[in-house]
Amino acid sequence: MSKTAIDSLEAQQIIQQQHAEEAALQQPQMDPLLQRKQASRSFRLLMYYTATFGIASGLNIIVVSEYSLLTVFNNNVVYAAQIGSYSSALLYITRVFIGNPIMGGVSDSLGRRPGFVVSTFAWTFAVASFYMFPSIPMMLFGSFLQGCLTPEPITQSFCADLTTTFTMTDQFVTNKSQVTSETHAKKKEEMTVQEQATFRDQFAKKSAKLIATILATYTFSLAVGAVVGSILSIKEEEESKSSNSTSNSFCDDEEEEEEEDAGGLGLSSADDASHLDGAFKAAIFMGFVCLGVTCMMGAKGDGTKHGGGNVTKIDEFDPRKAWLTSMMYVKDVMWPSTYVRSLCVLLFVSKSLEYGALGIFYFYGKWQFGWKATDYGIFVVVILFANAFANTVMVRFFNKLFSDQWDGGAICMLLLTAEFLGYAVAETASAFTLVAVINTLNFLFSIIKGKMLSKFEPEEFGKVAGGQEILLSCGAIVGPLLTAAMFAWGVGQTGLEECALGTDKHYWEPAAPWFFCAFGVAALGLCVPMLKRLEREAGGAI
Repeated sequence: MSKTAIDSLEAQQIIQQQHAEEAALQQPQMDPLLQRKQASRSFRLLMYYTATFGIASGLNIIVVSEYSLLTVFNNNVVYAAQIGSYSSALLYITRVFIGNPIMGGVSDSLGRRPGFVVSTFAWTFAVASFYMFPSIPMMLFGSFLQGCLTPEPITQSFCADLTTTFTMTDQFVTNKSQVTSETHAKKKEEMTVQEQATFRDQFAKKSAKLIATILATYTFSLAVGAVVGSILSIKEEEESKSSNSTSNSFCDDEEEEEEEDAGGLGLSSADDASHLDGAFKAAIFMGFVCLGVTCMMGAKGDGTKHGGGNVTKIDEFDPRKAWLTSMMYVKDVMWPSTYVRSLCVLLFVSKSLEYGALGIFYFYGKWQFGWKATDYGIFVVVILFANAFANTVMVRFFNKLFSDQWDGGAICMLLLTAEFLGYAVAETASAFTLVAVINTLNFLFSIIKGKMLSKFEPEEFGKVAGGQEILLSCGAIVGPLLTAAMFAWGVGQTGLEECALGTDKHYWEPAAPWFFCAFGVAALGLCVPMLKRLEREAGGAI
């Protein structure tokens, strides 16, 4: 989901710094002002791509769960949640083991623009295919296709290209002391330690600004897409009343027969999902708009295949080997340290709980409160802005408030525990959405990431970020599978028939995932004293 993309973009900032120095040494010599002008145009196109893709993703997020529930799963919320978790696991497994190596190789051999075009077309094709032919195989096929043709390694390389160009040409547009063109032309072994350190510092600052801009653009556009999708998915009042005339609506026998006639593939009538057509078509349209933007990347300028700004190809960074290198680094360097190993476990558990919650928000809301796409859209907007506020404003506030970050982290865990318990006890949809405001204090990932990086030298940040990305991906796989299984168990304990909704009263059993998440976060909070002790014992960098 969106949160996964945002976390991945944050990790890219550190990975870029690891390979920036080698990239700068391979930069072709040309007019620096023209080089910067072309890079600026490429960055604007990257922003247009981020915005249009964010809007398209927001539109799709709002409608895809309800659309699949109505057209594929015959209003069986539990079955939809389980298959959804399998589809999510397939997406991240293929992305980690297949997509990153394949698309990284495509980006390096054919160029950034072809990579963006292929990945954007794959996303649009997957969404359009599921809309026209809704079925379980098509859902799984879409996840597999999007995982195999993920844009993440391309975005990572493209950002590093542009950041390097901006860093190397800053001297020509400012009066600040920067790395000179003579230094730029030097071989790596001829650069002094001070010159290398200066470039790394300049690159890190510039990269932080670019990544912050990308994250802000993506988050805002995702929220815009969610709002528009909610508006387009509003049902007429009479239709809404008729569809929710009973608190417990069971699978219709005629629809089950229709599903059997469709060959057992999960196909059913899409008549009840007609109110989602507008949002789905808008998502597909924005996908094609995004595809048009990617086709313009590198269309002008000197004709180089890496973005139209004569920005460099990062030969030293081979995504095809990145996963194996990161895995071995986690095993051989990060894991032997007791403190870092504890942080790895903390990161995996916290992200598993977070992604697990994201995976069942809609299905729980649908079962317990009778959520429609519009209700889910409002919730998504609240959770998005709350999380963005947490990782920008609140994390800085708590860092200034407490001398030790773990003290702020303990308060964060305490309130996150309250958030999950709030989800469990909320008896109305409004109360459930209001509880999401507590997510403004969900900055635990930022603390763990910073603590982990503090134990390594700057030249190792890329490998550490790669290890963090593996843990994030594992959490995105495991979390939804666990929460979906708990949700299914809880609904089964209510004694209601298949396809029934629990909107007649508040049922505690289906809230099992929230109690599980609350217990998990509370357990992490109890580990803070141990983490403080291990941090003191670990001392400086490993």
